[in-house]
Amino acid sequence: VKYCEKYIKLQIWDMLADPWGHRRRNVYRGAHCIIVCIGYDAMMHDDTVLSEYRTDHIPAWLQEIQRYACSSANIVVAFTKADLATNITTDQQGRVDEIKTAVAKLLSTERPEGRWELIDVSAKTFANVNRLFATATKLVYHRMQEADASCQAVIKPRKKKQKSLLERLTGFGR
Repeated sequence: VKYCEKYIKLQIWDMLADPWGHRRRNVYRGAHCIIVCIGYDAMMHDDTVLSEYRTDHIPAWLQEIQRYACSSANIVVAFTKADLATNITTDQQGRVDEIKTAVAKLLSTERPEGRWELIDVSAKTFANVNRLFATATKLVYHRMQEADASCQAVIKPRKKKQKSLLERLTGFGR
């Protein structure tokens, strides 16, 4: 993806298929941005059949990211299947709001402001899908800019090597 005249490589990994977390740990180590997807269908119901989609796993996922990812890695939480929010009951909306608030609170204690974002997306209606990847790209770009700036502050300019007497008299190098 080209962003601000720089090319940024985005890789997408589906980590749900990794039940023991072996691949996840390795992928987290090099990640500049991690997108965590949480489905509206899982947030609306207490009795989700698939335990991988249960919302009580969210704190464990975020702790895993905290443990294995770089401390400056950005996190974007994508609340997927947002199109389901149109047919939601008051009780379900309360549960969704409660989960979103809890996720925001967890992220704000682990990551500074500007290092995380919450976005509702829907693949069915394509709502905010471009925004999701644009946000991830923007966060990676800014992280790269910060890294470049900190490296520039550390790197001292090299002193120009002084020519030998022979080089100065003859104009030839060694």
